[in-house]
Amino acid sequence: MPSRRPAAALLAALTALTAGATLGACGGGAGGAATTVTMVTTVTVGEPRAPAGAERVAALFDDVPQAGLMLGRLDAPVTLVEYLDMESRASVAYARDVFPALVRRFVRPGRLRVELRLQPGRGDDAVKVARSVVAASFQDHGWDFAQLVFANEGLPHAGDDLEDFLRAIADAMPELDGVRLGRDAASPDSMLPIKQGETDLGIFGFRSVPAFRLGPTGGGLRPIGLGALRRAIAGGALPYVG
Repeated sequence: MPSRRPAAALLAALTALTAGATLGACGGGAGGAATTVTMVTTVTVGEPRAPAGAERVAALFDDVPQAGLMLGRLDAPVTLVEYLDMESRASVAYARDVFPALVRRFVRPGRLRVELRLQPGRGDDAVKVARSVVAASFQDHGWDFAQLVFANEGLPHAGDDLEDFLRAIADAMPELDGVRLGRDAASPDSMLPIKQGETDLGIFGFRSVPAFRLGPTGGGLRPIGLGALRRAIAGGALPYVG
């Protein structure tokens, strides 16, 4: 991932010169002498398109503690473990439609903490995005980085550049050190939580994501389906949460 640099340093001007256009003189020079006009078109290549929802994501996580891939207070009485990948439509839908209410109703008040177990997804691009999330978590901003990716539909659309997409996400988060983010994403350490998440998914018998385990912090966590989780959040009462 490119490091963050001033916007002016990232702008490049491409100048295309058209062929000269010959215009006939209109009541001008002797003998109707031709006039050659050089037409110049300047195309400016600037910053990648700013990601949608940056302010909304920043507000969601404002003053909510993060420690690596854990969100919420360390002493919260109940823990939810989430298994997500960064490209599946189901993970995107959960993050967009369900997760914000979970944070507002249970995590922010200190009643619940959430741990993220990232999955590698199906291709190299998904792994790169996941590694960038892990790298952001080394600066305690993995959750907001992931949520901003999800707010922009996960992986970039076909034809969009992945590096530009990730740089735009990072640039929308002024708390992040972009140089460190790129270095950490390329480090082997960024793969360790992803491999562990994939192993956990198999250990607990989950066949798809998103998947969840819920229970008392420090105790046994049990699987809970997305439908049950959604209904519990809507009703304002999660199992184990007082």
